[in-house]
Amino acid sequence: MSKGYSLSKPEPKPKPKPGLVLLGEQGIGKSTFGAAAEDPIFICTERGIEGLDVMRLPNIGVCETWDELLHCVRTVLDGDHDRKWLVIDTINGAQHLAAQAVCDREFGGKWHASGRGGGYNQWGQGEKATAMLFRELINLLDAVKDKGMGVIMLSHVGLLKQANALGADFYKFAGQMEKRSWELLLAWSDQVGHACREMNTRVLDGESRAKSVARGSERWIIFEGSPGRDTKCRVGYDMPAKILLSWDEYAKHLGEDPVKGLVEQAIVLLAEATDETQSIVERRMEGDITRDSLNRLGKVKVESMINWLLSRQETQQDAPQV
Repeated sequence: MSKGYSLSKPEPKPKPKPGLVLLGEQGIGKSTFGAAAEDPIFICTERGIEGLDVMRLPNIGVCETWDELLHCVRTVLDGDHDRKWLVIDTINGAQHLAAQAVCDREFGGKWHASGRGGGYNQWGQGEKATAMLFRELINLLDAVKDKGMGVIMLSHVGLLKQANALGADFYKFAGQMEKRSWELLLAWSDQVGHACREMNTRVLDGESRAKSVARGSERWIIFEGSPGRDTKCRVGYDMPAKILLSWDEYAKHLGEDPVKGLVEQAIVLLAEATDETQSIVERRMEGDITRDSLNRLGKVKVESMINWLLSRQETQQDAPQV
């Protein structure tokens, strides 16, 4: 059968629901976020959702092997149901099942080399093989999305060392899993968010060293990419730089015109800003600050303004370039 190569404009198709990876520490509210999605079904690799009233696979307990995990995903893929979102809780637990399967099948269950026999961790062989096996899950999740469902993958957050050709190496927040599997998942996902609290660094009374202290009680999802976070939004799945950790808040922005969402965020920040900050922005924009005038700036410049306004809340900096 010929593939065909046409230059005619294709018929518009509905945009698939996103593949979202949500990073966060234990207890931050990742599972609660997933449970609030529209008609979710969970596939569990870890315990922790017993207090949530959600449909789940396995019906009792958690997936204990890689094959059982794939069976659960195929059950969702092939089954006749009304579920709209698949939630994997957690994806780093799924990656561990893949690693265990590779260790058992290819290295006789040995994680470390001993005697004449090699082990999973020798020369990175196991990590490479696990990434190849992990792709089986990614391919199944593509099929789940093709079925019209969205995919949410919850992950504990870890630190990943990043090589830096222009300076010292550094660490960034990423999924708590082997690097090759994480990079595969990062490339596949439409959105990666980091669920966290805003933190300040300060020296507390009686302490000699600075410590991180939560700023307020709100929990946020950070989508804006930065050197310190493996977060992102693919074109067509744009989100504000940060939103409250709430399904309603996420759903409100999903599919929204990205500039419109940024403009609303800028309006809120400007309303909270000092008179001095507002005057600086008005001078730069050479006129009143309105939704229309902000819309005309475009996505990149409004994002730049938002970043400046956020930093302005903590310290005085130069005016934004708009």
